[in-house]
Amino acid sequence: IKAGGGAVINMSSGAALRGSSPAHIYTSAKGAILSLTRSLDVAYAKDNVRVNAICAGRILTERITSRYGTADRAGPVADRQDAIGRAKEYPFWVGQPEDIANIALFLASDESRMITGASIPADGGRSAY
Repeated sequence: IKAGGGAVINMSSGAALRGSSPAHIYTSAKGAILSLTRSLDVAYAKDNVRVNAICAGRILTERITSRYGTADRAGPVADRQDAIGRAKEYPFWVGQPEDIANIALFLASDESRMITGASIPADGGRSAY
């Protein structure tokens, strides 16, 4: 605010946009981030602060690859089969950490000056299904 404005980027999940059973606690926590994003946007817009959220899908982080595996290393069988089935249904579903970083860089830049109070899905279209 003292610098004349800025950008806040919150991290949520695609689960907040579509629900996720049986991950009720995770889904509700990520949904709360979206409500917080909108509330902060309303509170700080007058100070030239934009507030947005990124709703990430499956991103190949260490946590995800240890659970589901990679192309060359299988994770637990049930989880692996579920992940393979979802990948066929949603071909853009799995992303790289750099995909989310690029969205964050855009939201932090002046190029996104017209985007505020938004929840940006970065889940390969899965929340649209």
